[in-house]
Amino acid sequence: SDPHEHPMCVKAVDMMLRAWGAECRQVALRVMPYGGLYLAGGLAPKLLPRMQQGMEHAFLDDTVMHTFLSAFPLFAVTDDHIGLLGARVRAHRLFLSQHGV
Repeated sequence: SDPHEHPMCVKAVDMMLRAWGAECRQVALRVMPYGGLYLAGGLAPKLLPRMQQGMEHAFLDDTVMHTFLSAFPLFAVTDDHIGLLGARVRAHRLFLSQHGV
């Protein structure tokens, strides 16, 4: 059978996404990311459909702060090379700062 449809696998992934959404909620309340929270890494692109279902609910699951939290969008980074892009930008800035440009 397909491991993506095994009931225990589905439960485990859903539980992990709820925990991830709750942690994103706590981070949002600490840093107030009006530009959004960007979720990067190997899991985000692979679990995107499930993230859209369960994670957003867990993120907004706060009766007092729901409206406040809804001001912070969640973004799933699907570019596999985002780490390389960040390293390139950092290297370029370092080069410019060391060469007085």
